[in-house]
Amino acid sequence: MLNIGDVVYRATQEQTEKWITCPYCVGQRYLTVIFGDGEKATIKCNNCSIGFDPSSGRVKTYEYESKVEAVEIDSISRGVDGSFEYSGNKTGSVNAYSYVRLEPGEYFDTKEEAEMRVLVLTELKREQEASKHTRKTDESKTWRWHATSYRRQIIDAKRTLEYATECLDYATKMQAKHEKKRA
Repeated sequence: MLNIGDVVYRATQEQTEKWITCPYCVGQRYLTVIFGDGEKATIKCNNCSIGFDPSSGRVKTYEYESKVEAVEIDSISRGVDGSFEYSGNKTGSVNAYSYVRLEPGEYFDTKEEAEMRVLVLTELKREQEASKHTRKTDESKTWRWHATSYRRQIIDAKRTLEYATECLDYATKMQAKHEKKRA
């Protein structure tokens, strides 16, 4: 058990935002899909577009920096389950945000233990971040699916256009048909 005034070491990380070239379109903002019949189609890259915005050719990622902070315990309370909960101020900091609640597993008696833990945590975060950009937003849909979907929409739109044109020309065609019968 820790006491008020004890100094422990907190394993934490800081993240910084970084923009990288999209791994799918390689900054081109579009993908080229080649169908089995040899036809090529270009589609927008869904990996680097956010919401309704067009593709940007870049994706946001984060870099993580290991950080070990010394924290002086100034508050001890008992949790609902009977465990002790600690909080305190980062030593050497006069920042208003220097007060932290210490979670089990993130504070250690020695700086070396905290450094070992933070290296493991940072490597885990880096692996997660790296794998995030090597998979599609929706793994169940292939790039071919998107291109085929757009092709179907074009075919449906052409049929709709033909039907609507016939409907608008219906009266003219019927009138011409009746005039042929009279003649």
